[in-house]
Amino acid sequence: MRVERSALIAAAIAHVLAWAMFLWIVIGQCVDQCAFFLVGNGLWFLTAMFIPVVLTGLALITLLTWTVSRLGAKFVLGILAVLLLAFCGMGYLSYGWAYLPPALALTTAAIIFGVRSGDGKQKMQHEDLA
Repeated sequence: MRVERSALIAAAIAHVLAWAMFLWIVIGQCVDQCAFFLVGNGLWFLTAMFIPVVLTGLALITLLTWTVSRLGAKFVLGILAVLLLAFCGMGYLSYGWAYLPPALALTTAAIIFGVRSGDGKQKMQHEDLA
């Protein structure tokens, strides 16, 4: 079986959106009051805001490099989507809502990959994306 192009595109969109939200939060806050932002929130805040970028990056890497079985890739994508949705839910009252578009795109990628893939026993093959 081959990696579904639509799942790969949805995961790439999720990753781009996660980067966009991260940069919007960091640069947008630093333009107005950078010193206050960093002193008030600390570097842990930047680390926490980078978590969605890491999760969507792992999903994209999973789709691009996973060669063992489709069942394992389905499981990893599902877990990453749930973790990103949980991140949005936990941070809803602050900046968690900003990561909802990447979370929905990653969930879409996981659903597309899960529905359109085979029984999970066959090895994954990547189609030529060129």
